[in-house]
Amino acid sequence: MVTCTATDIAGNNVQTTFKVTVMDQTPPRFDLAAGSTITFETTASTPCCDDPVGSVTAAYTLPTAMDYIGTESSTGLVTVSCTPAPGTVFAFGSNAIVCSAKDALGNKVENVGFTLDVLDKTKPVLTTPADITAPAISTLGANVDFSLPTATDNNGAPSVSCTPAPKSFFTIADSPTMVTCTATDIAGNNVQTTFKVTVMDQTPPHFDLAAGSTITFETSTSTPCCITIVTYTATDAYGNSGTAVQTVTVNKDETPPVIGSVSDITRDATLPQGVVVTFTPPGASNAVDPGVTTTACQPPSGTTFPLGTTVVTCSASDKFGNSASKTFNVIVVFRSGCTWNGFFSPINNIDDNVVTTTQTLPLKWSLGGYYGVATLIDPAYPKLVTLSSCDTIIAKDTDVSGYTASSEGLTYDASTTQYQLNFKFSGKVTSKKCYRLELKFNDNACSIVRTLKIRVKWRG
Repeated sequence: MVTCTATDIAGNNVQTTFKVTVMDQTPPRFDLAAGSTITFETTASTPCCDDPVGSVTAAYTLPTAMDYIGTESSTGLVTVSCTPAPGTVFAFGSNAIVCSAKDALGNKVENVGFTLDVLDKTKPVLTTPADITAPAISTLGANVDFSLPTATDNNGAPSVSCTPAPKSFFTIADSPTMVTCTATDIAGNNVQTTFKVTVMDQTPPHFDLAAGSTITFETSTSTPCCITIVTYTATDAYGNSGTAVQTVTVNKDETPPVIGSVSDITRDATLPQGVVVTFTPPGASNAVDPGVTTTACQPPSGTTFPLGTTVVTCSASDKFGNSASKTFNVIVVFRSGCTWNGFFSPINNIDDNVVTTTQTLPLKWSLGGYYGVATLIDPAYPKLVTLSSCDTIIAKDTDVSGYTASSEGLTYDASTTQYQLNFKFSGKVTSKKCYRLELKFNDNACSIVRTLKIRVKWRG
């Protein structure tokens, strides 16, 4: 109430009154700006079973609002409502909601838009398969097939995988093997379960001979000894067993000795009448009679064998008169002469060998045996013959510049029957020239000139 007074100069006055009323006419305001995002996350307890696939009943929290005079919605004096309301079925992802707020005096704000993000945080439900026991199909194990476990989810059908996968090979040695299965939904939530696969040997042993087969054993007697029915039982490490029945008939020994292997012998004649050849007679054995006499050979070891081919016969017999024999040839020849198969790798026997002006090149060959060192090579050799020009087929040439020896000279390796000649090019060749390297041996059988082509590099 406001009182107003008027007074004149004589002191007379008069009064009147009127009312001033102050009212809250300002609507509330939301704590979040319009267009803000509200998040709702599903949990394992969130209802799912009655909701359509890909959606969920979202009991989200309403946004808060404050009155202009400081009264919050939490006091109950400001009320907030949204459409769709909490507890409505929403699709996973972003959803639009519209909210209003009203204070106790009826002031209100309407149609404020927000985004409700419904996030799937619920893991799929995955069944656990029963453990599997499978029979081995080999000594190692077996491929075991199984069905993937079933899985359900509130957001579509989850993917299911197992490690090891169905039809994988499971070993006996690693049994039982733990299989881990994982179900993952489209939101990335996953759950795992495990079960065991055990591969066991469940196959009984089998005999190499068919049941009822006859085994014959020869003895030292002159008449049959006996016939016996034998039952065999075999059990493996896993307790599987099998049986077989056989008839065993024992007869006298009619098996000849077995003589060891023999090979022909070739020797060079060292005397006009031939050469003395020694050898070890082959051994002999008999599965029934261990007392086989030692083999005897004719002509015997240590005999002087003449030029040509002599047949040697080796014989063995046991105490029951069973005998066997084998033959081999002793071949006596004059000195057989050398063999030549070209220079050994990396030498190119057809096209150019590329060298440097300072290189010492190791040349290797074999003549099939030892023919001496000091007098093997003709005194006029080795020698280099300069060619008038180089051919142009460089692609087939062989670069041997990386092969070098420390010094010149000829050597022989008895273990490989190889000769090696280290030939030094320093002072004998010129860059960018081509040569023919010639080599000749003194022995009549090898006296042909052997050659190889040399191409000298521009530098080095």
